[in-house]
Amino acid sequence: MADQQEKKPSLRVHYIKSSYFRVIRAEGAMGGLSPTGDLFLSLYNQRAALPDVTVLSIEDGHLSNEIMEERRGGVGIVRELEVGISMNESTARALIQWLQDQVDLMEKLRDSAPQESEVSQ
Repeated sequence: MADQQEKKPSLRVHYIKSSYFRVIRAEGAMGGLSPTGDLFLSLYNQRAALPDVTVLSIEDGHLSNEIMEERRGGVGIVRELEVGISMNESTARALIQWLQDQVDLMEKLRDSAPQESEVSQ
């Protein structure tokens, strides 16, 4: 019958978050090939280094301004490695394609968004 379409084989996939699931901010990545030939990738966020020690002056029995000459540590930037990811070549290629598709979509949405001068209420 024409109104009864043949049902194609399918598989339902359920996504369950592990107990270690979390959302992170990635501002960069570093990595390379592992000893077994897989790709190893670490994602990191970065920030200014925080001081190890600060010294505050005491005025009239209350904490006051920091004595900057006595600050220790806190020079440069810190890159905090958030997560390490290991994958084979096939997964790496699929990830590259997925990322490219998402960037293309971002560009399409950005280019089709109304300009500020076009927004009206």
